[in-house]
Order: sequence, then C-alpha cells, then structure tokens
Amino acid sequence: TLHPDTGLTWYYGETLSECQVEYPDAEEMTVTEFCEWKAAQQRTPIEWKPTTRERFWEMLECLPPAAFIGAAFLVGEPFDHNALTGAPRFQAFRQRGDVYECGSRPMTAAEFRVEIKTGGEA
Repeated sequence: TLHPDTGLTWYYGETLSECQVEYPDAEEMTVTEFCEWKAAQQRTPIEWKPTTRERFWEMLECLPPAAFIGAAFLVGEPFDHNALTGAPRFQAFRQRGDVYECGSRPMTAAEFRVEIKTGGEA
C-alpha cells in the first residue's frame, strides 16, 4: 500500500516500480482492496490431509484447544485472522478411527463447526 501523501510504500518508502523489481506481480491497491483479496485467498476449500498420531497429540496437548468437538479440535492459539472480519483462524485436527488428519488451512470456529458437522461436505 502506498502512503497517500508521499506516493511511496508505507514500510520501505519505495515507488511501485521499485517494488516490482523484487515483486514483479506487485500492484497498487487500497487497503480495502487488499483485505478483500487476502480474505478471498483465505477462503480456499478446506481439505483434510493425513497427519500422524504423534502430531495430532502434540497439537492437542500444546495448549488448551480453542474448540473441541468429538475427536476434532482447533489448536488453542490463532494462526492468523480473517482479513475482512478479524475473526481468529486456527489450525484444525481431527481423528476418524485410526486416521489422523489436519485441515489444509486455518479456519474460524464457525468454519470448524460446519466442517465437523457436515464431515467436510458443506
């Protein structure tokens, strides 16, 4: 994002052209546009990927879970926050029989409830 008074980036004081030397895809946008873009990146479909029993238990025991439903939980500290709403997003884990899985991306507590209720078939 560019400072409205200087036309330079907020953090490095560079022009858009200077940014594009290191980041060719960089483009000028408002903070609102950036937050909308970022939120769209955060809403990718959730897939459940295999993990190990050891990793599942390590994540369960590192902090009290942020949410716990059956044999599924959200790790107790947010991974990041939704770019539009500010809602915290957490890494999710679940156990189904002898299968241990991890969510492919962080999710909000509301997304987690839907995922667990529907088995990922929302």
